[in-house]
Amino acid sequence: MIGVPGSGKSTEAKRIMRTHSVIRERVEIVSADTYFMNENGDYAFNPKGLGEAHAECFRDACDYATRGVDCIIVDNTNLTNVERAPYYQLGVAFGYKVHMVWVHPGLTCEELGARNVHGVSAEKIRTMFQRFEGVLPPHWKVQQHNVNGV
Repeated sequence: MIGVPGSGKSTEAKRIMRTHSVIRERVEIVSADTYFMNENGDYAFNPKGLGEAHAECFRDACDYATRGVDCIIVDNTNLTNVERAPYYQLGVAFGYKVHMVWVHPGLTCEELGARNVHGVSAEKIRTMFQRFEGVLPPHWKVQQHNVNGV
């Protein structure tokens, strides 16, 4: 999944999961957000834990790949190729058909700031859009999908 907070990545990830589950594929969603969920199921973001959150997310993806899960969905922003690369390389190493799903919300930064469940401000989302890389390395063998989010 690729998109800013509030764009609909998690909703699209769950839709993909349901679709694959119908054909009896084992599907798992990994997300750095999981790291910030407390024992009550509430989201409690702490920027100091961001590095560990992403490391844990990648470990989860590696674990699922090792166990032969049919489809692993990475529900992070993945705005740059540097952020996408470890997951791409993992998919290739384990023989997955890699897909990149670009979620386009069609909303303003203010609307995204108001609707995302993580409390990310409109200004931070604007900065994230500036970091966004819309072109993948030409040697990456991926199927790209554009979806309207939200």
